[in-house]
Amino acid sequence: MDLKWSPMFSKLKTLLLNKWCVAGDFTGLVYFLQHSPILETLTLQLNIPTHKKQRVNEADERYAPKKQSLLPKHLKIVKIICGMMKDDARVYRVLKLLCAHGMPSEKIDIQ
Repeated sequence: MDLKWSPMFSKLKTLLLNKWCVAGDFTGLVYFLQHSPILETLTLQLNIPTHKKQRVNEADERYAPKKQSLLPKHLKIVKIICGMMKDDARVYRVLKLLCAHGMPSEKIDIQ
């Protein structure tokens, strides 16, 4: 991801991202969360199939968050649209990331 100017999205309240934002180390997702201070609704559309379907592995390492929370203070709900792909590892990894940063599970809507 190449956002050399590090723009702030100071008026952004609703954001829809697709599977590219959860690739690798979540660089895209983390960037938008850190640069959208008044974000209220985040929707992640992960129901687009990948070439390889990754399944959740219980032996995955635990996500260790940094001391500073990456979640905007105004974030009210996160919608994860995954359709028939609820057992996809991407969904599990996003949940771990959000919960590790203090997002209550009742504010996460998995569809």
